[in-house]
Amino acid sequence: MNLERAKRLGYAPLLAMAMGFMMLRTLIVAHFLPLNEFANYSTGLLISGSFCMLACLGLQPLLQREMPVMMVRGRFKSSAALLAQCIVVASGCAALALVLAFAGVRAPSFPVHVTLLGLMHGLSQQCFIIATIESRSRWETMRYAYQNLARGLAVVMISTLLADFTRAAYPILVAEIIITLSLAQLILWKAFRRIGFRYISAIRLALNRFRRVQWKAAATLLLISVITFALLNVDRWAANQFLSSTRFALYSFAAIILVISGATQVLINASAYPMLARRFAANGAMAAFRVSWKLSVGLGVAGIVAYGPAYLALTAGTRLLYPQYAESAGLMAIFLVVGILRISDFWSSFLVITGQESRLLLLNVLSVILGLTTWVVWAQPWRDSPSPIDVAMLALVLNVFSYLLVSTTAFRFCRGKNKG
Repeated sequence: MNLERAKRLGYAPLLAMAMGFMMLRTLIVAHFLPLNEFANYSTGLLISGSFCMLACLGLQPLLQREMPVMMVRGRFKSSAALLAQCIVVASGCAALALVLAFAGVRAPSFPVHVTLLGLMHGLSQQCFIIATIESRSRWETMRYAYQNLARGLAVVMISTLLADFTRAAYPILVAEIIITLSLAQLILWKAFRRIGFRYISAIRLALNRFRRVQWKAAATLLLISVITFALLNVDRWAANQFLSSTRFALYSFAAIILVISGATQVLINASAYPMLARRFAANGAMAAFRVSWKLSVGLGVAGIVAYGPAYLALTAGTRLLYPQYAESAGLMAIFLVVGILRISDFWSSFLVITGQESRLLLLNVLSVILGLTTWVVWAQPWRDSPSPIDVAMLALVLNVFSYLLVSTTAFRFCRGKNKG
């Protein structure tokens, strides 16, 4: 029993390594590419992430929620159908987006070739996410970690070679598309075989069962995905639209801090979320709240203590290894604060575990509205083009509102439980 548990927990270092490779590839690309090419690369990744925001019109989070239950209950045919439906919808969304891009329906600052590559990159990322849900649903965490590690290692090796050889963004994006899409299709082929289907048979089944899809639940999950994406990435869209190519490159480089903080939160939450769920199931909301409070406050205090040394190390390292990005020091000072807020937010997990998903969605919507309104009144972008610092403040304002609203709601929820 302990050996089996140790094997399942052993995925964490491998998954951390895989995430590390994906972040390292961005740093390597930033090192080799000129500023304007790194801006193109970052734009491609922004479009890619924006496409993934669609989450197969909500079917991907629905699959993530339903497939583990289907596996336990032996509903393998239903799991194969939903898995294939995600692939069909993702491909359909990509095809429609590509047609619109060719027709000129795209952001003015996006060249058509960057838009097309970004959309294909997003499709490859979406397919990989869908494919790896099968291993997570079976609770085969080591297989899931190895799948991510294989992609991370392949991407960082090929990206390094191409960045050094071509000094251009487009070959790197094409290579990442080919690697990720190929791995995703291989994983999907094996996943369908484990379930007991051929790939093409699962696609036919998916098309025949589209009437059975829980579209109402999918629409809710899609809305959550869109609002969460807006909360985390609206500043990058603003940076792309308001800033010059060189300034956007500086902004994207400094924003790697936010990628690292997000990955750190995911790794911590991989073990913290099940622990919170068990505490809630065994001892009630207050027990789970106490764990959330300790994690949030503890990591927040640790982040504040580490802020000064981290800022000095980052700026010194940037001047030494990335002198072309030395002007991003002011952005790093802001992004470190945003990173601390994101890493130390376990109030959101608490609200989800206690069944407050709808309330959390409303809080995120309110955070976006309040944050954007406050920033627009303060920055007044219609008068002067915002600076990179101005845009970074948008990220800070959004995350401050989100943290305050969610933590306050968690406190009030527990106070109500105590009085009840």
